[in-house]
Amino acid sequence: MKTKIFFLSLIFVLLVSFTVTAGTPRWTSGISINPSVSQSGDTMTFQTVVKADRKSTNVFTIVAGVDGKQLFKRKFSRLQPNKTRIVRFRWKALAGDHSAYFRIVPEGQSVKKASNSFLITKKFKVGGKKASAMVRPLEVQKVKKITTTIKPVSVQQVKFEQPVCEGRPLPDIVATGISFFGIARPGEELRIQTGFANRGQCATGPFTVSLEVYVQIQSENYYQRLEVGKVTLHSLAPCREKNCGDGASKGITFKYQLLDKDYVYYDFTVVADYDNQVEEFIEDNNEIYKDLRVER
Repeated sequence: MKTKIFFLSLIFVLLVSFTVTAGTPRWTSGISINPSVSQSGDTMTFQTVVKADRKSTNVFTIVAGVDGKQLFKRKFSRLQPNKTRIVRFRWKALAGDHSAYFRIVPEGQSVKKASNSFLITKKFKVGGKKASAMVRPLEVQKVKKITTTIKPVSVQQVKFEQPVCEGRPLPDIVATGISFFGIARPGEELRIQTGFANRGQCATGPFTVSLEVYVQIQSENYYQRLEVGKVTLHSLAPCREKNCGDGASKGITFKYQLLDKDYVYYDFTVVADYDNQVEEFIEDNNEIYKDLRVER
């Protein structure tokens, strides 16, 4: 009886171990930093790529940050076999020596207990602000007005061609823009309008759009990444025109209350198919960024 119980316990342990380790994605590149040479106040982008092996992954989370401070966290659904996913975040640079990191957290594990085997890091340096040089004003000479007759040239309309997919047709969700409306002053409400289109060959089906904001106040050493909101769209038909004027595009408006503080840096990130539910022709064009500096 004891032997049977021990045998069953051993099988259970092996199954649990297999469930935790099997289907975990892996890094396929190190951390790339853009710009590679930066000064204090520059906006830096940190990027890497995660990939599934020959079988699909389990649900997993990726966290990332600078100097051990978490600035990014996102949960991903299953990646299909051999599929990749670009992961990136941005940071307002501070002068000095720093280290960026990305970490994969398998489903069911906490960030603190996640294995270092899923951790990648990269050291980098940020220079101080450049001193502004005095520029001698140029002498402006009066230029005689010249009248020129230009023969108009006819411009041909650019034809938009749909991508040719191998195998079955796929959608392709593209983030087309992000705009701010309202008064960009401390304490005011800001409206963030985003746009999306489907440049693929078939409808997307339901997908989720997320807006996040990274807030940084350098004078107070304050930084925080917040979720502004999420919206689920039913579906987007594929575009048949270059500007997607055929109803295959969609605009979404979010609202965000600016902090009642001076000299605040905001970096807004809009992500279509936030939880990676739609298999797409191109997976790396779902995000768009725009920053904003607010002062009185």
